This record gives sequence, C-alpha cells and structure tokens, in this order.
Amino acid sequence: MSTSNLSPSLKQRRITVHAVGLVVSAAIAAAGYLFCSATSNEEQQWKTSIRADSELLEQQPALVTARKNTERDLNTMTQRLDEVTALIPLDPEESLFLAQLSELATESVLTIHNFRPGPPEENDRVQRIRVQLTGEGSYQGICTFLHGLRTLPRLTHVSNLHIDPITIKGTYPLSMELSIFFAANAGGTVTRVAIND
Repeated sequence: MSTSNLSPSLKQRRITVHAVGLVVSAAIAAAGYLFCSATSNEEQQWKTSIRADSELLEQQPALVTARKNTERDLNTMTQRLDEVTALIPLDPEESLFLAQLSELATESVLTIHNFRPGPPEENDRVQRIRVQLTGEGSYQGICTFLHGLRTLPRLTHVSNLHIDPITIKGTYPLSMELSIFFAANAGGTVTRVAIND
C-alpha cells in the first residue's frame, strides 16, 4: 500500500511512531554511551587503585624496616628520658649537691672559691637552681672535674664556662654556671622533661 493512499491521521501516526522510535533509539544510545563511559571510568579507577596497591606492596619491606627503626629510636629516647628523670630529686638538696661537688673537686685537685646558688626558677615540669661557681685548677684537673659532673648522681647542666689564662701558680682560674633541678610540684613527682637553656 502506498503512502499516498493513507489517510492523514494514519500518516500522522506513522510519523509519530517514527519520531518516537528515533527518540527511544537516541535515548538507548545515550544510555549505552553513559554506561560504557562510566564502566570505563570505573575500570580506570580500579587500575589506578591496583597500581597504587602494587607500589605500596613493593615498598612494604622498606616501610617495615622504617617502622622497626622508628620504634627502636622511640624506645631508646624513652629509656634515656627515664634515666634523666631519675637524676632529678624531689627536693632542692643544695647542701648535698655542694658536698658532692666538693668531693669531686678534691678528687680533681680543683679549688672551689665561690659557690653561689640563685633562687629556684619554676616551670610546669621541674624547678631549676642556677649556681655560680668560681675556682681554679690545672688543665687536667679542670677536664677531670668537668667529666666528673656527668657522673654525679644528680642531673647537672653546665653553661657559661669561662677559663682564664694560666697564672704564675700554673693554674687556670675558671667560672661557670651550673644548673640543678628538682620536682616542680608539691606532690613530689617529676615528669619526663627535656632540659633547655
């Protein structure tokens, strides 16, 4: 049957059916494109993720070694902090410190002329007392004295060390500032602390 013999309403219906078919086809094509595009993007994301995971797995031995080294360093620092904290008494004990210092000076053949402690300086962790000390001794005696300060049963920090030229007696006058520390709170506890000037 030719289209010329069709009624206008039938012609109109055929055109509408064709138009609807074109629209549906276009929609299906668009949906297919979007699906394929989304699938392609998802596949690309999976590939990127797999590649990143593979690189991470390749780095695993190095990461495990780095973690072990970090844990070892942390344990070493914690142990050192505990050792330092154990050298900080709960009370000032200035007279005991002077006795220890005098004994060390005698062993080092170093003469102490002046021992002048200042007032306690408070912070939230420990209290510090700065001690101005003057004396004299041989070069060997001064070295022995300075080395001995590190072996005292109390944390002692040396700063502002000044040694004058040798005198006619063959000794070197010296002046220094020593810092000693004790508990900062009334409860008599010392928290772990790094000592800074």
